[in-house]
Amino acid sequence: MGGKIPDILEQLGMEASHNFTVPDREVSFSGRSSPDVVEAWQTRFDRMYMLRDYCGSEFEHVRDEFLNCLTLDKHECKATVRCVIANKRKS
Repeated sequence: MGGKIPDILEQLGMEASHNFTVPDREVSFSGRSSPDVVEAWQTRFDRMYMLRDYCGSEFEHVRDEFLNCLTLDKHECKATVRCVIANKRKS
């Protein structure tokens, strides 16, 4: 999705001046995560009331499976975190 941001901004009358990938050890990493990353995700899940409502009785299973995946050596993430800085296009 991040690759679409500059085009969306242009449609909104903005111009991207910077567009780059940001390293993020909590969102975009492969391999086993550190314990503090798992803890951060646990805290996020505690705040995900809409996901809890959507999953219903399966929420704990979904959460636990996700957190378990983060602890596996074979965990692989191909996502990247993008940062796009844009300014309103001058008329």
